[in-house]
Amino acid sequence: MQIELTNEQYRQLLELVSLGNGVLGTVGDLSEDQVYEAKSMEGEDMQSYLLGFAGEFDSEDLLKEEMYQEHILPIMMDYEDLVTYDNLSTQLAWRDINREMSEEELNEMVEKYEDQLEEKISAYEDEYRQEFARFGLTHLEVVGGEEEVIEEGETEEAETSAESEAEEVKSEGWVEDTPSEEASEETVEKPTA
Repeated sequence: MQIELTNEQYRQLLELVSLGNGVLGTVGDLSEDQVYEAKSMEGEDMQSYLLGFAGEFDSEDLLKEEMYQEHILPIMMDYEDLVTYDNLSTQLAWRDINREMSEEELNEMVEKYEDQLEEKISAYEDEYRQEFARFGLTHLEVVGGEEEVIEEGETEEAETSAESEAEEVKSEGWVEDTPSEEASEETVEKPTA
């Protein structure tokens, strides 16, 4: 079997193979799963094989490193941003729904009012997508992350431990006692009318 391609089709095919290989390469590098690493290597082999025909398709320019930097990398970066923002929007929407509703209420919504639940989730997702479109991750803050990890019932223990560590640091002279509110009020000059 022989596949005939125009020069333009060859270039498009190589672009698609490069993009697919970029995704596999990223997953192969970041995942501990050896299957992805093997697929990434296969993708590189396929890309090299296809690049071997560049001269026949008047596409020697595809062999230059700048082509990857100028054409493939920007697409990959846009893709990664869009996927990140989309996944974050969905996960944050579900987080907000779970904060609003008890487990029973959520189960009831799933069973009886699935369309309304989807609309509610979609509205949250849209809010987050608009935020990410305007500001990227600039406004995203992680607050109180440690407490989230602590098992229920252990929160008080952790707070007590943190307080005792703070007292220990203070007693060793690392941190001076903060002035009382009275003292700080005395040093503040009130503006006159």
